[in-house]
Amino acid sequence: ISVGDARSTAAATVTIGEPEEPVEEVGDPLIQTDAPLEITKTVDTPFVVEGNLVTWTIVVNNPSDFPAVDFTVTDSIPVQFEVLSAESSQGLALVGGQNVSLSLNLLESGESVTITVQTLARATDDPALNGAGSVCTAASLIHINNACADADNRDEVCAQATVLCQPQVLPETGEAQGNDRWLPLVLGWSLLMLLGLAYVARQIIRRRRLA
Repeated sequence: ISVGDARSTAAATVTIGEPEEPVEEVGDPLIQTDAPLEITKTVDTPFVVEGNLVTWTIVVNNPSDFPAVDFTVTDSIPVQFEVLSAESSQGLALVGGQNVSLSLNLLESGESVTITVQTLARATDDPALNGAGSVCTAASLIHINNACADADNRDEVCAQATVLCQPQVLPETGEAQGNDRWLPLVLGWSLLMLLGLAYVARQIIRRRRLA
């Protein structure tokens, strides 16, 4: 008996569809940086005298589509103001001497945080001044206070608020009290300087026209 070779053939069909588009890799959404933080700082009064209560307000907004990671706010209050308290709309504002700080793990997209700092304008004899002068000494008539905010995925942004010394007038003599009498002198010199600069500029323009 002769047995022949038995052969079987298997056919395979491969279907080729549309080519898949490459998937774009997206980074960690927590470290995206498409928009900077926004910060403002205001004070409830532009003028101050010794013993005044002064309230500073810091507002930081995150306009980005992504959270601000390891978000912090720092504020250094001038020594002429005693820090009484600090409150925040999120988290816990900490007070350490003249410094106020706030730390959050995240400031979510579209969210804002408000920090309110209550201070007291120190008197001349306050030992905490340590010779720095009160709010109304000749050396410190203008007080500029800066606050800054940043995050791991945001650049630092800062804002400032300014208060001026307001001289107190004695009811009988009409004279400014103590060191407050320096204010009119400083303002007068400032006005004279501005007038002098305006005169010089006018002369320069006049000479150029005649040339």
